[in-house]
Amino acid sequence: MVTTTIAETSMERPLDILREEFESLPGLRLTLPQVARLLALDPGDAALVLDRLEAEGLLIQDRGVAYRRSAPLLS
Repeated sequence: MVTTTIAETSMERPLDILREEFESLPGLRLTLPQVARLLALDPGDAALVLDRLEAEGLLIQDRGVAYRRSAPLLS
């Protein structure tokens, strides 16, 4: 049985939004404060979203400042 916490459930929408942004704009680079503003999250929650997308392999942190796609989208 899979247990989902309230925190995980509340992060699904921001994860979907950010995934969609990075997939539709492959050259996009965003910093943590920019992601927090875009998703209307506090910096701690924005960092959790970025960490999850980084763990999934979608994003990498570029020079320790901005996040970008880890690989270009193959059409």
